[in-house]
Amino acid sequence: MSRRRDPVQRRDDGDVELHDVVEWEPRTVVDRAVFVVYSAFAGYYLGLARFNRRYAGPVVLKGLAIAVSLHALYNVLVSTEALHAPGYLVDVFGFSSVAAVFTVVVAYNGVLTVLLLYKLSQYRAVYRATRGDDPIGSELTEFERDVE
Repeated sequence: MSRRRDPVQRRDDGDVELHDVVEWEPRTVVDRAVFVVYSAFAGYYLGLARFNRRYAGPVVLKGLAIAVSLHALYNVLVSTEALHAPGYLVDVFGFSSVAAVFTVVVAYNGVLTVLLLYKLSQYRAVYRATRGDDPIGSELTEFERDVE
């Protein structure tokens, strides 16, 4: 695995030269999808806080802590030399670097999405068990209440 070179190079006379400033790296393109999953986890816990006002503060903090932890885990998996998952796929299985990054992102997103869907189904089951089949009515937002 080769390291990216620093795009800012100093010449002997002290001036700065820019090299490869617009260098394309597969990770910068495809890993943006992971941020959607982090936001979904944070949003799940924001929703829980909305319906559990007594514990809203700790629930929101838990959601943010989970989102930050998932982000840190992803960074460790794809960035560090010891656990560079895309590099492992390239070295062991002969993937291209783009295919390796794409595979890691899809696998990571897939696992987190399945976990989030499981959590949502569990919450839905508890909600239906405690509230019965009452239809969920919509509430006015604070903006709509001001108009009426």
